[in-house]
Amino acid sequence: MRTRAVVRVTARQGGVLLRAWLGAGLALACLAAAPGAAAEGAPPSAAKPGETSEPTAAPTRYGQERPGSHGMAVVGERTIFLSHLPMFGGAHDAQVLLRATFASADGSASPHEGYVRDRRAHPDEPLYTLEPKERFILSDLASTDPQRRRTSFKAEIFRGHFERGGASILRDVVVRVEEVLYFQTFDPRAKPPSQLEYLLFGDGPELFLAHRISRPPDFDQLLAVSPSPAVKALLPRGVFVLSGRSNGIPNRLAPGETVIGALRRDGSEGPAPVGLVVRRQLYFETGDLESPM
Repeated sequence: MRTRAVVRVTARQGGVLLRAWLGAGLALACLAAAPGAAAEGAPPSAAKPGETSEPTAAPTRYGQERPGSHGMAVVGERTIFLSHLPMFGGAHDAQVLLRATFASADGSASPHEGYVRDRRAHPDEPLYTLEPKERFILSDLASTDPQRRRTSFKAEIFRGHFERGGASILRDVVVRVEEVLYFQTFDPRAKPPSQLEYLLFGDGPELFLAHRISRPPDFDQLLAVSPSPAVKALLPRGVFVLSGRSNGIPNRLAPGETVIGALRRDGSEGPAPVGLVVRRQLYFETGDLESPM
């Protein structure tokens, strides 16, 4: 159970470890970080051709790690992506993006198909979430220590927010973590980005932006986007930076906007200009990120 009181939510409206991966389809760079993470031993997903990493020391934490029930937003149909619903401090003080698969505990059904059917049957509901039925330390998802690493957990899937009146649609789902796209523990000493920054991720035609969270006060936002007509190639993952647009709630992206930003993939390359069309806001939250717990 997450303990922060609800202040506001509406769905209408660089990690310290950097890994570059060249491959087929969209896949082109993944951002991930975790205390003690390293390139060898491949956390939960296997190493891919051309993958590199530069591990650094773990950032300062607000508090000591402890197990928690880590609620997550669920996006994507072709491929499932999870975005941890964070808070500053305590067990939830990290921004995490995962690529995952759903399996049934007894192998009798396809939770992925059930989730997609429900989403298509309720096109007016942008937000789907999951509530883990196991407590665990969040950074174990990205650990390279075989004794610590967690590659799966049981969960219940909800249409809407699981803590705010959402409807349960799937129970006893085994969530398998296939890839850690981004893991950044919050640092109370971090300097917030001066410009608006989002994490670009997705698979093929399904693309998403997650606002890059730094320190309080801040906001969480998930957006469904598509390349502007001028973009002819599949887009890589990376940090999407909007130059000249200061980082803050009043300047956040909104549905219907077409924006051009710089896509920063890793420290070895200059940012490339990319145009995106914001199609839909899937999640927006400020109350959980106003101050440390």
